[in-house]
Amino acid sequence: MKTKYSICRGAITILFFSTQLVSYGQFKENITLKDLEVPEAPAMTLLDEAPSIVNRPNSPRAFVLSVINSFQGDYSGLPKNYALELTPFWFFSHKKMNFFRYAGLTEHGMNPFAGIKMASLSMAYVSKTDKEDQPATSNISIGLRSTLIRFYRSTYYQELLDANLYAVGRLKRLETAKEEAGATPDLLFSDPKRYHQIVKRVIDSVENNDSLITMLEKLKEKPIFAIDGAVAYNAYFSDNNFSSKQSGRFGAWLTLNYSYRFSKNSTNYLNIYGVGRYISDNTNVDEDMVGDRTDYFDFGGKFELEFDKLTIAYEFIHRINDSGDSYRSAGLLKYKINDNVYLTGAFGRNFGETENLITLLGINWGIGTTGNEKFGF
Repeated sequence: MKTKYSICRGAITILFFSTQLVSYGQFKENITLKDLEVPEAPAMTLLDEAPSIVNRPNSPRAFVLSVINSFQGDYSGLPKNYALELTPFWFFSHKKMNFFRYAGLTEHGMNPFAGIKMASLSMAYVSKTDKEDQPATSNISIGLRSTLIRFYRSTYYQELLDANLYAVGRLKRLETAKEEAGATPDLLFSDPKRYHQIVKRVIDSVENNDSLITMLEKLKEKPIFAIDGAVAYNAYFSDNNFSSKQSGRFGAWLTLNYSYRFSKNSTNYLNIYGVGRYISDNTNVDEDMVGDRTDYFDFGGKFELEFDKLTIAYEFIHRINDSGDSYRSAGLLKYKINDNVYLTGAFGRNFGETENLITLLGINWGIGTTGNEKFGF
């Protein structure tokens, strides 16, 4: 819809860009996504060094830095494991991106493949000390993951439309209220300061910007079912010697996710995961320091209770390989310190028969929530 005061559009848009609220016709409302998840990086998961190896890439941040420490063996107090993950989507401008396109809403319904655009890249560094005649190694890993397909509740499509209509209606009411309060186009030119004061007062009178909150809550809602895919590769160096570089692990896995929301407006979920993973492992070496490749097949799942700030979970993974089966059994806690910082801990049994105690504490920083992206509707 075009405004008859098109000459004012530039000035008005700049004014409301900072408030994230502009009125219908003359203004555009923008949404900056916040409170996105900070998951574990696949590059770290490949090496079985992450607090959890069953994760979902739901709404990842633009950039995530993870520091993970193990409190076993030769614990020095300094973390030895680091990972970072970035989502390329957030580093590019999307001029046509809006509320509907981000959510995957089309004229035919929800696009089940819309999550693919949020594919993330990860890198990790893991230092492993000597054990059982195995040399100390420095591990470098890279990983890629994305949501391949996802499905929402049957009413989710209509709820997105209703949220948008509610926001548009609210903007129309704000336009009327603005002019009734005296913030007319003539005042904008004669007394811009007074005009801006009136508009700000009108906007502030709408408690909590409720239409924005409604739309953001819909964007953050988890799909009821999703399938995620990930691949990762690792190379390692023995005794800090660059010339000793060898191919380590390659892995590929699928994760099936089911999420049950406790009530319509709740942010609390019961999440159930199933995972199938293939790993080709060349990190075990013989007495001549030659890699002995082994194939692993992992199957298992995770049961998770997710609350506003606290997540409690238990995961069990069974590993099949030629040298004998093994398993991983661990309890996990995740606490959201604030929108950008998450603290994660794990305790349990890792794969293998020796030195298999899991005592991990990790902290994840979500840096650059959504790059410079703002979504209109």
